[in-house]
Amino acid sequence: MIIESLYIKSFGKLDNVTINLSDGVNILRGENEAGKSTVCSFIRFVFYGLAGRGAEEKQRYISWNSSSASGYAIVSSGGRRYRIEREAICTGDSEGKLSIRERSAVIDTELSTAVFRGQNAGEVFFGVPADVFESTVYVGQIGDSRIGGRPLAEAAENILFSASESVNAKKAIKKLDDARVYLLYKNKRGGKIAELEAKKAELSERLEKARAESGDIIFLEGTQRELSEKTEKSKKRLAECSKELNTFEKYSTRQVYLTRKEESAKLREMEQSAEKNRLCEKHGGVPVYSDDYITSLEELSRRLETTTARYDAACSALDEANRKIIDMSEKIEVFRRLGSRGDKRDRIVDNINAGNKMSKTLKTVAVIMAVLTFIFAAICIISLVKAYSYATIFAVLACVSIIASIALFVISKSKHKIMLRDCSTFGCRSYEEFDELVKAAGRDEAVLTLITETKDKAEVNAKKAADELDATNSKIVSVLTQASFTIETSTRLSLSEALKICRKEKSEYEKLKIMLESQRQKVRELDDKLRSCDESYLREALTGTYDEEKMKTFDAKSAKRNYDFLQNSIGAMTEKLAQTEKELAVLNATVQRPTEISETLLAVEHELDVLREKFDAYVMAIDAIEAAGGKLREGISPKIAKSASAIMSKLSCGKYSEIGIDPDFAMTFTDGASTHTADYFSAGTSDIAYISLRIALMEVLFTKSKPPLIFDESFARTDDARLSAALKLISEGLEGCSSQSLIFTCHGREERAMAALGNYNLIRL
Repeated sequence: MIIESLYIKSFGKLDNVTINLSDGVNILRGENEAGKSTVCSFIRFVFYGLAGRGAEEKQRYISWNSSSASGYAIVSSGGRRYRIEREAICTGDSEGKLSIRERSAVIDTELSTAVFRGQNAGEVFFGVPADVFESTVYVGQIGDSRIGGRPLAEAAENILFSASESVNAKKAIKKLDDARVYLLYKNKRGGKIAELEAKKAELSERLEKARAESGDIIFLEGTQRELSEKTEKSKKRLAECSKELNTFEKYSTRQVYLTRKEESAKLREMEQSAEKNRLCEKHGGVPVYSDDYITSLEELSRRLETTTARYDAACSALDEANRKIIDMSEKIEVFRRLGSRGDKRDRIVDNINAGNKMSKTLKTVAVIMAVLTFIFAAICIISLVKAYSYATIFAVLACVSIIASIALFVISKSKHKIMLRDCSTFGCRSYEEFDELVKAAGRDEAVLTLITETKDKAEVNAKKAADELDATNSKIVSVLTQASFTIETSTRLSLSEALKICRKEKSEYEKLKIMLESQRQKVRELDDKLRSCDESYLREALTGTYDEEKMKTFDAKSAKRNYDFLQNSIGAMTEKLAQTEKELAVLNATVQRPTEISETLLAVEHELDVLREKFDAYVMAIDAIEAAGGKLREGISPKIAKSASAIMSKLSCGKYSEIGIDPDFAMTFTDGASTHTADYFSAGTSDIAYISLRIALMEVLFTKSKPPLIFDESFARTDDARLSAALKLISEGLEGCSSQSLIFTCHGREERAMAALGNYNLIRL
């Protein structure tokens, strides 16, 4: 067999990997953890399925991404090409317990049809089970591993014994021993022979009891007849009761149908009424019952209250301004006396103020000059007494001062008279009275101006509020008129009455909707009762004739209880009748005539003789096969040892030329005159001996297609010379092996060795 290519869809940590292989030596090189061992396991998976005993052990090959392991291999064997597919799916139950389900198929690529259905691909192509495949074809990282002797020994023995690994001598012995045990157990307390002996004793006892049990048969036959008669009578009564119940059910169905018809008519009337209410014909089609319409009226009501309150507030403000202006009427006389504000009045007021100020100033200066006159006079008198020369100067100054004081006083009086004259024009007798008039006029004028501005603003607000109120009233009248509501003298009253009507209409409409839904539910319930009836049954129920008086007084519950009672009674009697018939059958079967029992005893004795002869034959066959198997097993080991020795000689460059193998395939080496076990030699020597034995075993065990050899880091402990010898042997081809070999490695030693030997296929992982 040649493996042409591998496609790993999902297996372990590998996904969507394609590997193309060639005939001869294929070196698959990759770093540690690159997936070399995973590819090896995948090859085993394709041919034999997942390795391991339980789901947990097999799960390590399941991809985390897809929860499955799958792929295929393209192989050529016997001049034909095949596609070997395999898939394993991992699932878990509610308790978290894992289970793995596998499926496989072998497809003939030329015919595009599945072949070897229900068979394992590895056993079909190679003729060996998985454990033998792993112990020969697949040479892993050897280390301390050794070949498990007994499985290989048995496989080789079976092939040499029967030309087929599937024909197992041990299995044959097991089947013969099972047949022997079936006839008679070792303790002679079971088996077919013991069963027949017991049956023989039973027949003897039955013969003794036959006559005593004949009276029981007569009694049971009488009981059987009585039960049969009662059961038939009860069945007739049950049929009559069933007929009455059936008639009443049909009558009830017809009543339901008629009731449904009446209720449907009521429903249509209510729907029509609801439709009229929905259309609101008396309100011009306006849906006065709707929440939107009621909300709009409520909004208009709030607007009316707001605009009315705003208008009332504006009117109150206007009235208050007018009242304040009336209150200020007494102050207006002041403005009349002062005249209107302007340049003329302001000029007169300024002249009076200036005249008063000038008069006061001249008077003050006159007083000062009078004081100076006295001072100058005093100085003059003193100067005269003391005969100072400047007495005349002070005398002149005193005269000037007194003249100026008199003149200023006169002018002051004149200015004061003119100021009083001007004040008198405003009705004031003094400047103080005039000043007070001017101050009061200033204060009141500001207040009057503010009140006047407030009045003007209040008039504007009152007009705006009146317009809003008119607009609101107009809107209300328009809305109410559209819905045909009566308009009262007061829009507020009209709106309030309309809201009452709308809320009433809404309440009535909601009640009608509830009644309508209740009626619909009633009709639906009646429809549900009729839905279970097919058309023919309904037609029969409607066209049937009934005794109305009887149907009205018919007690269905009592009839149903009677029906159930009859059913239970018939069931109990039927069960008792069956038990009676069973007992009668048992007695009829056991109570036989003596001649019949004698004939049966003779037949049992004859069968016992035949089985005893078979038992003796099975014992003789087991002994013969065991003896032949032992002799055959002794002859297998020398044949394999000879082939392994020849291969070992080439691999060790002639140093070791003889390998011994016992019946359980334990290896020994002959070194000169001494014989040693494999543990005696170096790791490299043990490794090549291990490989030699595997190749030799393949010559014996693989009776069908020869598989390619698979080496997974198998030469790690082998020196360069022995590595070159091994690769040369593999590349030249081995007897009993395929021309193809797969060498998995993380080093370049194998590449360098093969480069010197010839062609090879390099695959990088």
